[in-house]
Amino acid sequence: LQAEMPGDLSAASYAQNGAEIEALRLLDASDAETRLLHPGRHYRCQFNARLDRPASGLCGAFLIRSPGGAELAGARTLPIDFADAAMGVTVDLRFCCRLNPGVYQLDVALFAREGEMEFALHGIRNAIAFAVDGVADRQSLGAFDMYCQAAIVLSEAGATK
Repeated sequence: LQAEMPGDLSAASYAQNGAEIEALRLLDASDAETRLLHPGRHYRCQFNARLDRPASGLCGAFLIRSPGGAELAGARTLPIDFADAAMGVTVDLRFCCRLNPGVYQLDVALFAREGEMEFALHGIRNAIAFAVDGVADRQSLGAFDMYCQAAIVLSEAGATK
């Protein structure tokens, strides 16, 4: 692995507003914790949370960022209509790694709704730093592998296909 994990991007927990996220894990297909992902393989972002207040429209989310902070990709669960205070919550987000080799940061959050307003019950930015390993001679550019098939064809001058 050539990419080094960033040392200056420490986790920042947002103020708790009715929940506490704990036991965050990045898991491979065999449920082993990992910080090294491989393109095309399946993974899970899983965390537990404790509710300190009742919550409507409860959902969990993760967001992958570049080391510079650019938002690259993420997902959220469908909302749960209602959860009582003091309930335990497990959020499980499954994904296929489509990132190109490099180092990335993972944010997590638990959201609720009051009427039409969504708000964070708790969130952690830069919760996990991870790397994506891969072959250096890939054809894709940027952060994502779009699985494109690229070709260049030569022809005689003036001839077109």
